[in-house]
Amino acid sequence: MPHAGLDYHEQRDKQRLPLNRRVRLNSPTEGDLQLDGLDYSPSGIAVACPLPLPIGEQVVVCFPVGRTRQTELEVRGEVVHQYPTSEDCILGIRFLEWVDPSSDAGF
Repeated sequence: MPHAGLDYHEQRDKQRLPLNRRVRLNSPTEGDLQLDGLDYSPSGIAVACPLPLPIGEQVVVCFPVGRTRQTELEVRGEVVHQYPTSEDCILGIRFLEWVDPSSDAGF
């Protein structure tokens, strides 16, 4: 489906679900961060960050899912967009691959 003329938020092919949970993010430039997760889909996540991260930077995100929040997903991702708000910077992170829990991914 062509997306010409649509802004980023209108280009999403997958439905976003509200997250409203804390997200751990490991960034090569900023280290370990605790951020507010805003929404997510099978293809990515949006988080509120006090500072911008470089577009294209690869990060690891970890966040609780499910009704009881007992399951944590750990995913490698890439910062694909950012935009400032009055309080934070909203980062859009595209998921690249699930992290094997037995590997050392930065946490």
